[in-house]
Amino acid sequence: MSTISAGTTNSTALVETGDTTGNLIIQANTSTTVGTFSSTGLAVVGSLTSTTPAAGAFTTLSASSTATLSGLTASTALALDASKNIVSVTNTGSGNNVLATSPTITGATLTTSAFNGTVGATTPSTGAFTTLSASSTVSAAGSTTIDSSGNLGIGSAPNSWDSTWNAIDFLYGGSIGAGNGGTRSIHIFDNSYASSAGGYKFSGTGYASSYYQYAGQHNWRSTAATGVSGGAVSYTTILSLAGVGKTFALEGGSSNTGIGISFPATQSASTDANTLDDYEEGTWTPTVTAVTTTGSPAYAGTYVKIGKQVTATMYSTGDNSPTATYTVAAGSSRFTLPFSNANLNNNFQPWTGTSGNGSTTAGGFVAVGNPIGTAYFITAIAVTNNICATITYSI
Repeated sequence: MSTISAGTTNSTALVETGDTTGNLIIQANTSTTVGTFSSTGLAVVGSLTSTTPAAGAFTTLSASSTATLSGLTASTALALDASKNIVSVTNTGSGNNVLATSPTITGATLTTSAFNGTVGATTPSTGAFTTLSASSTVSAAGSTTIDSSGNLGIGSAPNSWDSTWNAIDFLYGGSIGAGNGGTRSIHIFDNSYASSAGGYKFSGTGYASSYYQYAGQHNWRSTAATGVSGGAVSYTTILSLAGVGKTFALEGGSSNTGIGISFPATQSASTDANTLDDYEEGTWTPTVTAVTTTGSPAYAGTYVKIGKQVTATMYSTGDNSPTATYTVAAGSSRFTLPFSNANLNNNFQPWTGTSGNGSTTAGGFVAVGNPIGTAYFITAIAVTNNICATITYSI
């Protein structure tokens, strides 16, 4: 049913014929003014305009059309109020915007935003978010934690690191840390960390070790004893490489200029027969007995020690005039060694040794003997200028 009240005018006619559905058809290109118009089930086809088209104009909309709604505030969001009217919403200040269940936000940038409550997972305790501040700690339950210093804990909260460090802690005691307390370095820790209380601390019970790079150096360290969580760590450097053109230093040794391996100054002997545990070059002052001289010479010596093998050379100094003479008696003339020889099979052991000087062809042999720690001349010789002897033996 359609009703057009009194006062309605039209320039042609209102025609209902030709429409089998009973719709009211206003012919095209007509202008109609309606004072009071009511309809039940009315469909309007075509354009409907008012006397002043700019105010309250309505037109037919298609899928590609644009509709402009007046009475709203620019650059705000739209929402429905309690009466289901479309209104402007300002997203600042107080008030909440409620999202539908399980919404998806795509391509959004949130600035100075706070999430209060739980942003949903099937289990709300997983992946919960809350308001963050500069000193907040972000946690994803059972996964990761970032503290206010930017340190990351994977599987657990990070340790309390020194403020000059940034670190990643793993659940089972391992850590990676970068320090810049005046000396920039990168470390890999096991069961230890650089504590905010000062020094290195155990992160759990057991031994601790670390590898770190600093100023081109590579260093490996370990503890000699176990510790407990929070206890002070005392490291011992077991390997060190000071950089390009430096030696590789074993525990107790110092990395020096040159390519090679540095052993500690004091040998740490191994019980393993297949382990090279010492290399040493040095000097010693031998004590010479039963050698007759025409002057008052002094004696010196050099040696090379490789594991248990020693090659020692003794020589006279201080009186090298061509008229100086040295008379060596076979079996009784002796000199002390830099290291005591091994007592093998009643003092017998393999050895090689020669004696002589650089000015004559005189020479002979020397051998290690008794007492332990001495060598004796096997061959009697008489030489001028100087005397020397070299022997290789085991200790």
